[in-house]
Amino acid sequence: MHIDPIKLSRELLAFNTINPPGQELNCIRHLERILSEAGLQTSVHVFAPDRANLIARIGESNGKSPLCFTGHVDTVPLGNAAWAWTHSPATSSTASSTAAAPAT
Repeated sequence: MHIDPIKLSRELLAFNTINPPGQELNCIRHLERILSEAGLQTSVHVFAPDRANLIARIGESNGKSPLCFTGHVDTVPLGNAAWAWTHSPATSSTASSTAAAPAT
């Protein structure tokens, strides 16, 4: 399964996951669909309204120690958007080979 990293980045940037309050559940569900379609076993663990963790597994452990990658999908507040952003932080733009997006 081929995943276009620029397309995926744009999709993820479209989710409002500013923390507080977080509201990552829709983004988590989107990632769950992508990973599930790629053949991974997924499970979503909701820990608060609109907040969740996603666990994705590939293959069997066969008694071996697991390898864990961890990340987050919530983002920091935008600050004073009137002066800080030349493009909408809810979208992405590319210029040359540089992508501009809000910090996480």
